Amino acid sequence: MAQALHNRSWVQDIKGAHTVEVLLDYLHIWDIVEEIILQPEIPDHFRWKLSYDGSYNSKSAYAAFFQGSIKFGSWRRIWKT
Repeated sequence: MAQALHNRSWVQDIKGAHTVEVLLDYLHIWDIVEEIILQPEIPDHFRWKLSYDGSYNSKSAYAAFFQGSIKFGSWRRIWKT
């Protein structure tokens, strides 16, 4: 990360067609990256956003596949017929 942020060298890694969508994503990432201040004396801390305690587990990763899906409680009656 430190190498990519130094002199904004991450910009050179952008490949492919420069469509409007790509340019919008680029500007969005630019805004996010500009706010990052690296502190080498502080160790990194990884936090998994999909679990309550912040640690990764396969159950929370599997549950993420179904976020936003609709639960259909009557499936049992339909399956039975």
